[in-house]
Amino acid sequence: MPCRIAWPVLLCSALVNVWAFDEECLLQVAAGSGRSKSAWCSNSRAQPCKVGWMFWDGPAAMCAAGQVCQNGPDGQATCKCSVGHCQTDGSCGFLPPATTTLEPPLLPADVLELARQAVASYGKLLFTTGNVASGTAGGHQFASIWTRDFCHSTVGLFEQQQWVVSGKVVQATRVVATTLAALLTGVTSSPEIRIPRAMDYFWPFSNEHSLSAKTLQGGAYLVGLVNDFWTNDVGNSLSQKPSGSPLQYFYNGEAGVTETIDSGYMIILAFTRLAGHLEPTEIKAFCSAYGEKLKLVLEFYSEAHRWVLKGSGYLLQQKQYTEWKDSIKQEGVSSWTNLQLIEAIEKLLELSKSNLDVARAFAGARLFGPRFASSEQLVLDMTDETQQAALLSSLKQWKIDVFTEFYS
Repeated sequence: MPCRIAWPVLLCSALVNVWAFDEECLLQVAAGSGRSKSAWCSNSRAQPCKVGWMFWDGPAAMCAAGQVCQNGPDGQATCKCSVGHCQTDGSCGFLPPATTTLEPPLLPADVLELARQAVASYGKLLFTTGNVASGTAGGHQFASIWTRDFCHSTVGLFEQQQWVVSGKVVQATRVVATTLAALLTGVTSSPEIRIPRAMDYFWPFSNEHSLSAKTLQGGAYLVGLVNDFWTNDVGNSLSQKPSGSPLQYFYNGEAGVTETIDSGYMIILAFTRLAGHLEPTEIKAFCSAYGEKLKLVLEFYSEAHRWVLKGSGYLLQQKQYTEWKDSIKQEGVSSWTNLQLIEAIEKLLELSKSNLDVARAFAGARLFGPRFASSEQLVLDMTDETQQAALLSSLKQWKIDVFTEFYS
């Protein structure tokens, strides 16, 4: 008999069949050395099990009487009670150990109140018009659907599964999907790729000046509210949200600029967030309807005049007043703009690995070749694993180039 049970009053049949466990790590406890024979396994218990109803227990490196040593999937041996269950203190008991559910720590009251106010304030900005559920960038001069603001807000929109919009419960996915669909409908490619800066509705006439007029009027109205001594909350009176359909598109920006450098990658990022909350059939339907427009959005960054050679690598550059700080005459290379486009492409590559419909939707899209180690425009094929690996390598080098330009 290779192992001796310390207490014969415990029936051998109830505790362990020593013959059966001869090759399954039954540790010899009588030796008291804390080491097992070479024929058996070693035990490295973080917290040794022990026989709770016995006055005697084996050394920490061994299994006690009435316990067997069991090899775990990680190759380490652990003690197992032959009868009953190992308790939280390491002893054997007849009942399973009591478990407690850890409650998440409560946030401070002021933080919870701030979160409630944030949800309530954003709820004021949501609305529906036609078949589009969307949100404005704010009140007064911002009471339009501004592409960059909405796309950036999708991070917070998906913090809730549903929102109350115009008195009705609407899924967050519908808010984002219908707004992105409307924005993508406004993307044009002749004579050059143009991405809407904003959407609104004006009747009976609408042109680029309509949005500018609304912005100026909204700003003036806000100044009036601030200066009126009887007004205690300028947020209670918001300028009118878009209230007609179909929505109209506006492309021009401050100081006569005709494009925005960041609307494109903002749309790509919002699309990847949306896809993470859709069923595969819904992603397929969206890509089927708007895949060509998504390609155009990405190809906006393929044109050579948008890039400038800095050191050993090309970086994306921008014209004055064309990014989200559109009242500032910032031009040239921006670390933020470059890193955001890098993130958009990375998220898109990651999504395409798990969804073939996304990969197919962007098939054939052009990228600026010299940025991706190609002398000519790079034609995208997200199903090509070799190209994917090369793209990821180029994106990593791009980050290094940004760091070198701004922080080296």
